[in-house]
Amino acid sequence: MLRTIKEKILAIVVDNSFVKNSLIFTLFATINNGLNFLLIFLLSGYLSKQAFGELNLFSTILLVFTTIIPLGTQGYISVIYYKKNKKYINRIMNTIISLSLIVFLLFSLIFYLLPSSITNYLSIPLEYVYCAIAICFFQVIYLMLLEVFRLEEKPVKYGLLTMTFVGLNIGLTWYLCVQRNYGWEGRALAQFISSIICFGISIYYLRQLGFYIGFSVNKNHLKRITRFGLPLIPHSSTVWLRMGLDRYIINFFQGASILGSFSFIFNFSGLILMVGTAFNASNSVFIFKNLTSGSPNISVKLKKQVLIMTITFALITVTSMVGIYGIITLFMPKYIDAVPFIFPLCAAAFFQCIYYLFVNYIFYYKKTKELMYITFSISIIHVILSICITRYTVVGLAYLNLLSNFIICSCVIYYSNKLYPILRKQNINE
Repeated sequence: MLRTIKEKILAIVVDNSFVKNSLIFTLFATINNGLNFLLIFLLSGYLSKQAFGELNLFSTILLVFTTIIPLGTQGYISVIYYKKNKKYINRIMNTIISLSLIVFLLFSLIFYLLPSSITNYLSIPLEYVYCAIAICFFQVIYLMLLEVFRLEEKPVKYGLLTMTFVGLNIGLTWYLCVQRNYGWEGRALAQFISSIICFGISIYYLRQLGFYIGFSVNKNHLKRITRFGLPLIPHSSTVWLRMGLDRYIINFFQGASILGSFSFIFNFSGLILMVGTAFNASNSVFIFKNLTSGSPNISVKLKKQVLIMTITFALITVTSMVGIYGIITLFMPKYIDAVPFIFPLCAAAFFQCIYYLFVNYIFYYKKTKELMYITFSISIIHVILSICITRYTVVGLAYLNLLSNFIICSCVIYYSNKLYPILRKQNINE
């Protein structure tokens, strides 16, 4: 009987491309994030709490400018990929790259003209601010190639490219931070060098796929992509407002040491997000392809999928919380003050995973402005409350993160269900 069950499961995996791709994406994400997690684990023992906090400030700058440099336009490729021919998509790519270069040069000029203000505000040396925005520009083409691999449902190539980037990062980080004793700055330099190498690799492979990278701007294309992308800048900034800015607020009111403890648990909670983002890499393709083709009975499959993944995310979250507590108490007692952050930050990651299950419908119907209204308004309230709460307690801020993620997730579920009501018994064909 067990053999029959195993054979059925194997048949489902082999015959169902969605399941197979999801598992491959998850496998590579597990390997890559596991390696990154191991690196962070080792660096947290090697770096001081203050240096670890400064590294997280640098990471926050990367998080913000990853969306700002291309003005949020990269997501437009996935929306049109199954609707337009390769020549049209190539023109869109070149418009995005040209736009990204212009924005990169503009911010470089601003930083050059206002060096003292930028350094004081961001709390890291100016040369590493330049380093951060350069990384974000080089990654535009790297992320573009990853998007093509994902949309073409080539998870192995996608995974191997990400492993190349992660491997370079880890090797260079270990050499610069540990062997050369560069501190947190070694991690920043490792990311910079890795991004340049992957920039060159990505140009080569995009050319092999028939996409010829260059610099050109078409007014009509520019109008379309900015209409789609500009609302995603405030939307994407909400991640920074709710997570990144929180770190600056903690650093201001409580100091780098408690920031290190908060960031330590936040990085652990990333293991939960790892599963959510890996699943979403395949799930978004599945949704876009089926909505474009108008496949019958797709709503039934989507509803079942939501139920199964919700249970899976819940089990992973509970397991992660228990595991994090065990690791701290047994192996890393210096972070014992971080234990109160475990539940709220892991639960916040759970609701972020549920958010991924529904937000793709909003992207598909190009309702990015409405998504911006939801996420940005809630995040502004979050920042105001964060300033009020953090001066007294950082644990309260962690629970504020949980509340904000829960509200955003609920609003996205409600609005996406209006666009394509998969949670109702009767569904409409869009």
